[in-house]
Amino acid sequence: MRINDNHKIQQRIRKAFSRAAVAYDTYSGLQEEVARELIEKVMDPLSGRQSIASVLDIGCGTGHLTFHLSDYFPNASITGLDIAAPMLRRAAAKDSSRNIHLIAADCTSLPYKKMCFDMVTSSLAYQWVPDPGAAFKETFRVLNSGGIFALATLGPQTLHELRRCYEAVKGNNGNGGLPPLLNYSSTDTLLSTMEETGYRIHRWERSVKTRRYKGLLDLLKTIKTIGAGNPYPEGDKSLARGSTLKDLGLLYEGKFIIDVDGGVGWSADAPILPRRNGGIPATYEIISIIALKH
Repeated sequence: MRINDNHKIQQRIRKAFSRAAVAYDTYSGLQEEVARELIEKVMDPLSGRQSIASVLDIGCGTGHLTFHLSDYFPNASITGLDIAAPMLRRAAAKDSSRNIHLIAADCTSLPYKKMCFDMVTSSLAYQWVPDPGAAFKETFRVLNSGGIFALATLGPQTLHELRRCYEAVKGNNGNGGLPPLLNYSSTDTLLSTMEETGYRIHRWERSVKTRRYKGLLDLLKTIKTIGAGNPYPEGDKSLARGSTLKDLGLLYEGKFIIDVDGGVGWSADAPILPRRNGGIPATYEIISIIALKH
């Protein structure tokens, strides 16, 4: 991907999350949950260490992880960084009494001198970075020797139900006016990229979370409302797009169902069935990595 393409994608991401700032907290339960879990994971490498004096939280949004960091490290200087200024304004409005600094900036070009933070964290933000390698180099640069980088990001199994239906519908209709789906980096790719940057991997973990939605439109609304829509061009706006979305919804809601017992099923050969009252599932693969700079 060309640098100019990366810039255009980042601009779309900035605009999407800026628009989403007002309603973000209402729909971001998954983000809050993953932020809490990342804090628990990062406490392990801190055993026996001196206290943390400075923390940079990248992609902080409205402050889910940032405020947890402030709770765990009340004497530390906490900085929340995000590409979307409206997200930062929402974070600032929550609590202005804490020792938290907020700044709008791009994680691939951090506005700091080298070796100025004891810890860098990021929860569910790096999946939007077109060049993770460049972003990892920046975190390594600003970390002090012995510093900790704690990352949680989405893996390639995220929304696999939607992806599977998308591919099936696209095979029948071409792209049908729909954009390509976002690809997520695998655990192996993330680990090797971090090690090439100079990090030593302390621990990593992969988990899968399933969320329930009323139907495809409910899922798409949630994704759009938190700014997590597709950053690629939106398709060709053709009349086929509406028909394609309808086919996608019928396939998803007919093939992937949550039955009355909570089970989730897919049958490639089965006919599309009327959706049951349980709704549809959506899977989120969470990759968590704790890395050290030596």
